[in-house]
Amino acid sequence: MVASNGRRAIFSLVIALQCAATFAQIGDQGKLSDCLKGCLRPLIKLDRSFTYQFLNFDKVCDTLEKAAGCQTRCSLEDQKAFYQFTSFFRLHCVEFEEELEEQMPCLRMIVSQVDKKCNSDCSIKSEKTMSKEQKMKATCKQVECNTLCYFENFSKHCPDAKDLLMRINVRQTQELEMVTPKHQIEKMEAECKNIHDLNYMKMKFVAI
Repeated sequence: MVASNGRRAIFSLVIALQCAATFAQIGDQGKLSDCLKGCLRPLIKLDRSFTYQFLNFDKVCDTLEKAAGCQTRCSLEDQKAFYQFTSFFRLHCVEFEEELEEQMPCLRMIVSQVDKKCNSDCSIKSEKTMSKEQKMKATCKQVECNTLCYFENFSKHCPDAKDLLMRINVRQTQELEMVTPKHQIEKMEAECKNIHDLNYMKMKFVAI
């Protein structure tokens, strides 16, 4: 089902962009082992808005750390899936943690405002008559809209964070592209191919 608001989309299907693959898969709990479900559950329960993520950054990262410890008891296949599923959190809480913390004072001041704007600008409605393909196409358009909207508005209000945000978004796109089989990407509609295309997304970011 296509999410009706921008905040859900960015975390259910993306920036975030690995989230496009990760939360979609997490949502299909039937495909996950009991061990992996148990480790992911605390992360899944977190509010998925940027407002919550940024205002509770330490709590979110602590939750990821505990989940990471939990998943070491699961199978190697589960551990690989955990790494993919938690890409958004991992990039923010591990790879770019120190740099993000330096920018948090500014980002926290405007995150609620940016959430509301991108929620409004990128929201879409899912019609019952839409086919599965139409819903996926609309969802991919929403993911791109959200990704660019958040990047543009965070960068506008916190210009010192722009380079960092660019690098985080590029890494998200790289991870999404890497974990999605090439044959699946080739079969996608243009809107969905775009969010898996690093060169395309880079051009969009640079243009902002």
